[in-house]
Amino acid sequence: MTMSLNRRKGVNEQVAAMTRAFAGQQARLPTTPEIAVAMNILGNDALIGSIALSLWHTLSRNPGKRLDEIAYPDDLPSTGVPFIERVATEDLEIGGLAVRKGQRVRLMIDATAYHVSEDEADLLFGKGRHLCLGKPATLAIWRSLIKALAANARHFTIGAISMRTGDYAFSFPEHARVSIHD
Repeated sequence: MTMSLNRRKGVNEQVAAMTRAFAGQQARLPTTPEIAVAMNILGNDALIGSIALSLWHTLSRNPGKRLDEIAYPDDLPSTGVPFIERVATEDLEIGGLAVRKGQRVRLMIDATAYHVSEDEADLLFGKGRHLCLGKPATLAIWRSLIKALAANARHFTIGAISMRTGDYAFSFPEHARVSIHD
């Protein structure tokens, strides 16, 4: 929630070093070094939050089963990015609610994970020009993780989970305990 002056200096030094490193590779970047740094920093919390919450939710829905008995979803069932904001480009009405051109609307995409079909499960990554740049890497990591878990015949026990406090951008577990045992 707060950061000491020395920690802030350290963070600033790390960001400056990342910016210099990306600047050294600018010819290979599809964007500016500053945008690459921002995507790298923001992508970390989105990736870790999405994988951790998806694993937590999948395991918590399967108590008493062995890891190899679970039907793991191919797509993430949860996201570390609980909402997105958009600006209406025209006046419209949705479910009796008037939205005016230029009005900022916050969409709670986290809730869609429980109300979409398997064909629409990737909505957590957005669509079109708003498609998450980290989608391919996130799905590769998720699918690799669930493949390894599905090959494990051990039992598990869900422990406590707590979310990071003071975070208004991401759903990020401060800790999520899972014990794996015979």
